[in-house]
Amino acid sequence: MEVYRCRRTSPLWRGLLPVLLFFPSMTQTVNADTLNWDGSNGTNWFSAPNWTNLTPPNNEKVPTRNDRATIFSGGTPLIDSPSGTAETDDLSVQSGATLNHTRGTLNVFGGMTVLGTVNFNLGTQFGSAVLDNKATQTSGNAITIVSGGVFNNNGGTHFGGSNELLNLFGTYRLNPGAGGDGSLDFDRIQIRTGGLLDWNGSTLATTDMLIRETGKWEIAGNYSYGELLTIQDTSEIELRDGGNLGTLTLTSPSQFVAFGGTIDGHLVELSRLDLWGEIDVLGTYSQSTSAFVTSVVDSATSSGSLSITGVANLAGDLLMSNTINYFSTASDGDSFTIMTASSLSGSFDRFTDSSAFSNSDLAFGLTYPSGGDSVVAIVGLIGDLNDDGFVGIEDLNIVLGNWNNNVTAGVWALGDPTGDGFIGIEDLNMVLGNWNAGTPPTASIVVPEPAGIMLSGVGVLGFVSRRGPTRHRHN
Repeated sequence: MEVYRCRRTSPLWRGLLPVLLFFPSMTQTVNADTLNWDGSNGTNWFSAPNWTNLTPPNNEKVPTRNDRATIFSGGTPLIDSPSGTAETDDLSVQSGATLNHTRGTLNVFGGMTVLGTVNFNLGTQFGSAVLDNKATQTSGNAITIVSGGVFNNNGGTHFGGSNELLNLFGTYRLNPGAGGDGSLDFDRIQIRTGGLLDWNGSTLATTDMLIRETGKWEIAGNYSYGELLTIQDTSEIELRDGGNLGTLTLTSPSQFVAFGGTIDGHLVELSRLDLWGEIDVLGTYSQSTSAFVTSVVDSATSSGSLSITGVANLAGDLLMSNTINYFSTASDGDSFTIMTASSLSGSFDRFTDSSAFSNSDLAFGLTYPSGGDSVVAIVGLIGDLNDDGFVGIEDLNIVLGNWNNNVTAGVWALGDPTGDGFIGIEDLNMVLGNWNAGTPPTASIVVPEPAGIMLSGVGVLGFVSRRGPTRHRHN
């Protein structure tokens, strides 16, 4: 009969035992304390009496990488140590609290939530201010700025771990500081409902920017590191004068407000673009049938425009507007180049003039100059389709000559002052409604007022109607 014996220790266990005895920490659980800032000993983050430990045995301590730290309303801790490193697991800056960080490093190994204010201000002192959000997506958001929360990064260095996320419902301001340009380096940034990323010339590095709901990104610096920028819902980008933006993918119905700057890439799948200054697009431009672009004129020499190095594929709507500065200074013959490109493919489906001038006889019209590489808006007398400074029989003949035809929208020379791309009764009424306005050319004969020519007009219309309808409006 065979007998099996049980050994006290196996060879594997005997091999591990000395290791476990030598490293007792391997068999112990690391304590994670919950610490609240009370500021009883001033504002120094590194002073243990400034923290209340809620975890037994409630010993005084400065937060470590395993601890959860909370700063409540009224708290104003300061991190100012040229060579010091502050650490915590989760960090919460509550509403009414302010965390000031001027020198040294703050490592946040868990999630960071900002409902109050963080002032990340690198001064002129030696040293640097560094905030390292080390949390990855597997452990939650690296940093969330809640609605009402404000993060002021004035010259600091702010970055995180692999696949980190900046989730923005509040305000993040990125500005150069007295001691440095400052930087924000996150793999992923999401600007959510009510969120605002206000960026003024510091370094922004991200490979995945998502702006959704009513988030807004204001840009006055250079965005040149991104690989993907998606704008969706009712979010908005505002490109300030001097701003530089990387390749865009705009998804309806987002809004892009541009006051001047450069897009170093392509502007495609546009839903809404408001132009208040000159924008350089170092790539191609594409506008869908449902999209529209607005050009705002501020003076005789200042208007919203696009300068495109590649091909511009046009469709949708073009709208012209003006500021109060141009209200009383608009003059017949003023012209504004709205778009230039290496070549144009297609044209705008509809043109809307929403101008307001002190001279109510003036309006915007369109022209596509020969060469096929530009779109120009011209201020002229309403109804003066041939641009001779007078509304008369020649303008009427342009309308009648293209009657019931589809033409390029908004081009007065083709008889479309209404801008809908179809020549019909509305265009005729615009000419007759401003009849004899302006100064007749020397060789012209002033013809009777509209009432005197209506009979002949009715006869022409009757002839046209007998030809049968050929009306095809743009959708």
